[in-house]
Amino acid sequence: MVADTMRTNDGRCSAGDTAMTALINRRLNMRLTVFAVGMNLYQFILLPVFFLPAHPLSLLSLFPCCLLSNSLWYLMHEAFHRNLHPDVGTNEAAGRLLSIFFGAPYRVVKFGHLMHHLFNGSPVERPDLYDPARMSAESAALRYYWGLCVGLYVEELLSGVLFCVLPQRFFAVVLSGLLKGDDAAAREMRESAAALLARRETRRAIRADGIATVVLLAASVACYGHFWFVVPLILMLRGFLISLANNIPHYGTANDDVRYALNVRLSRVMSAFYLHFNYHRVHHHDPRLPWTALPEAFQRSGETFDVGLSSAALRQFKGPSPLRAASDAQPT
Repeated sequence: MVADTMRTNDGRCSAGDTAMTALINRRLNMRLTVFAVGMNLYQFILLPVFFLPAHPLSLLSLFPCCLLSNSLWYLMHEAFHRNLHPDVGTNEAAGRLLSIFFGAPYRVVKFGHLMHHLFNGSPVERPDLYDPARMSAESAALRYYWGLCVGLYVEELLSGVLFCVLPQRFFAVVLSGLLKGDDAAAREMRESAAALLARRETRRAIRADGIATVVLLAASVACYGHFWFVVPLILMLRGFLISLANNIPHYGTANDDVRYALNVRLSRVMSAFYLHFNYHRVHHHDPRLPWTALPEAFQRSGETFDVGLSSAALRQFKGPSPLRAASDAQPT
């Protein structure tokens, strides 16, 4: 099951991966990568240097840039599953470049997402679930709404800063702190994180990504000058969009099927805009499928949509559920 669910972190691929690489639209993906990098360079560096001094209203162009935050994440997500480019080196290099502009070390967010596929449904992977024996409803709500509104991205962003400045011997402590929980899945994830960070090359890559992100953001603050506050505003809006969308395909579902997720209804245009991430159950059943192949796989499998995007997003504000109630939930 592990081989079918995720590819390993050291470059090896499962037997079925070779056939899947033929489905990767490498030209389109590389064009999207160049566009995403250019868009981020524009909002962080080019806008304040070349446009803002003469045209203050050019700040309004940041809004559509921020609306592309989730598309940036979904493009990175393709790299996590080696679906961005069939060449492993090119795939990883593009993923790292995107992650620097995203604001978090590539191997950290990649590890977190691949663990999500392995342990989907467990408390450590379901922010909408809590154990009443270990946490009060009030504490669970506070933790949940913080993560829902901006906290998920803020923690990822701060991880890059910490990995930049802390000695490498503290890397495992930081990553373990992001993997909260006492259940078996959380313990196994922390053990896997420790094994990952035992590799010197991994620690160096994480440090390099963190330094690159900090340098980028510091340069952006300097370029904006008197408008320095624009940079944290960009990051806060990005954080809200990323955090809000993170658990949409899983909120309110039963937690007894590692491959279960919701298929979220979107128009064709919006689905393409979000790299068909709304076909989430299809993706969980075969993460090796590149984003361009998901609609056809959806049709071929006879799957159906479960809920519209706006409804799925808004119902998250109902708050977290105790584990017992979640275990009895029916997919909706």
